[in-house]
Amino acid sequence: EITGVDLDSLRADHGVDRLRPRIPESDRARIRTSLAAAVAHRQDGHADCSIEFRLRDVHGQLRWFRDSLRILVDADGTIAYITGAILEITDTRLTSEHLRVTMHSIGDGVISTDASGQITLINPQAVALTGWATDEALGQPAHKVLQLRIDANDAPLPCQVTHVLETGLAHRRDAILSLIRRNGERVPIAQSVFPILMEGDSTPQGAVV
Repeated sequence: EITGVDLDSLRADHGVDRLRPRIPESDRARIRTSLAAAVAHRQDGHADCSIEFRLRDVHGQLRWFRDSLRILVDADGTIAYITGAILEITDTRLTSEHLRVTMHSIGDGVISTDASGQITLINPQAVALTGWATDEALGQPAHKVLQLRIDANDAPLPCQVTHVLETGLAHRRDAILSLIRRNGERVPIAQSVFPILMEGDSTPQGAVV
């Protein structure tokens, strides 16, 4: 139904070749790399692998899919059989992309974390403020990137991300603080921290600064 290729053609020898033209070459290359890596690290004759790719449907629309695979491998490393389940994730991907574009387009510096306080997103404005490059900041604990001082006595201010994750309550501070950039410079900032909450669940899934 998605591809317009009939079931008998897909089931025939090399039937998967009917789908390849519908998958962008960059995605096909990523699939090959993921499969090769999974097979290289196989255990007990099989390897598990999860891949995401785009496929152009019969109407010409690119849609996102996640394929969770189990690859059965012969003793010489030859792939003998692949089984798995494919889930469409187009809506999830579009939502994620919408969030990414929104976070990158607003004027404030924005940093988000996971439930453990590790950074999962940092927008260009926050990169400019902190002096941390995106690839360097991702995965770091928020308190390492957000080193704050109270101007009055130069005392370090504990990272409020931890407090927000523990309590589930937003934290706003109207007073101007000093952010210590990665190169040691000071930048005056105002900061607010909010919990990321799922509907019906009071346990924060992360925080947004």
